[in-house]
Amino acid sequence: KEEKQEEKENRETKEVQTAEIKIDNVPQKSPKKIKTVQCKVMLLDGTEYSCDLEKRAKGQVLFDKVCEHLNLLEKDYFGLLFYENSEQKNWLDSSKEIKRQIRSLPWIFTFNVKFYPPDPSQLTEDITRYFLCLQLRQDIASGRLPCSFVTHALLGSYTLQAELGDHDPEEHRSDYISEFQFAPNQTQEMEEKVAELHKTHRGLTPAQADSQFLENAKRLSMYGVDLHHAKDSEGVDIMLGVCANGLLIYKDRLRINRFAWPKILKISYKRSNFYIKVRPAELEQFESTIGFKLPNHRAAKRLWKVCVEHHTFFRLVSPEQPPKAKFLTLGSKFRYSGRTQAQTRQASNLIDRPAPYFERTSSKRVSRSLDGGVKFHFFFIKSLPKWYGTAVNIWSSLYWVCSICVHYSYLF
Repeated sequence: KEEKQEEKENRETKEVQTAEIKIDNVPQKSPKKIKTVQCKVMLLDGTEYSCDLEKRAKGQVLFDKVCEHLNLLEKDYFGLLFYENSEQKNWLDSSKEIKRQIRSLPWIFTFNVKFYPPDPSQLTEDITRYFLCLQLRQDIASGRLPCSFVTHALLGSYTLQAELGDHDPEEHRSDYISEFQFAPNQTQEMEEKVAELHKTHRGLTPAQADSQFLENAKRLSMYGVDLHHAKDSEGVDIMLGVCANGLLIYKDRLRINRFAWPKILKISYKRSNFYIKVRPAELEQFESTIGFKLPNHRAAKRLWKVCVEHHTFFRLVSPEQPPKAKFLTLGSKFRYSGRTQAQTRQASNLIDRPAPYFERTSSKRVSRSLDGGVKFHFFFIKSLPKWYGTAVNIWSSLYWVCSICVHYSYLF
């Protein structure tokens, strides 16, 4: 009996050892390599942010990375733009995979203001107002945001105060203004007016100068208006503008009609046509539908989405939930998925951190040609390579770049 018991135990031991050897010989599966794509984002101060993202990443992942890099908490007013071609711009949808929205590699975006706050003073942090200022300075200098001579001069003087501080007669010579760009067609007369107004802002801190800049910029008639090319029912070229207050119609740069959001019952598109259904006026009984012709179907859908997003952000307390999926559905299921202005204001009130430090970047520079015209070449001191160590190297490098670029006009 004892011999049989020993044989049985030895046999079991061998079986266990054999099983362990088999397990050890099973080849281990190597972990799957995660495919990544390089992303490049041009920021409002002219610098570039780069990162690698998983190929299947959604837009929200990239947007959060950019805002974290900028130390920006009030981020719902901003977005990421990409261009299908030189004219067609699209906002990156944060709820969808990036690869389904942009085809070209590498993924290239620009960080821009998407929803212009009607009252910038209600923004909580100075850094948010600073980025809004950078966007508006680009809009004004490029001509997208038209200004009068007086407004150009006033806004330019606040820009100088924010970037240079108080006017110093010894440091700021008569030609110090010519290095800055305030308008698409900048004249000597305008620069003299800017210098004159700059002297009156003594004592304003950069943050206060930014606030004064925004208080004046928000009153411009085209502030925060997103323009789209279209034709009216008679085939006349017009521009449709979407803003916080509703839909605006322009002809020859003059506003000819305005439809506030409360007056609009429905917005829709079909093929390349865009429609708005408006409430009847006081003396009317029936609703009316107004149609516009867009360049193509994609342009009509793009305008419709911009309207949906602006209406939701500025008019609703919270976003509408997308319709539940059914076996057969008609029409687009798109809904704005971010926070509304009401929600972001509530979140901003809960921000509890010291005012974040940020480095202000010098405005875009210009050089004057012999005929008195302005040649634009944009350059940001902050974006110089890190190996330019001393101030001498920085200014000599700046002079070298300017000498190359002096023959190129800025075209937006």
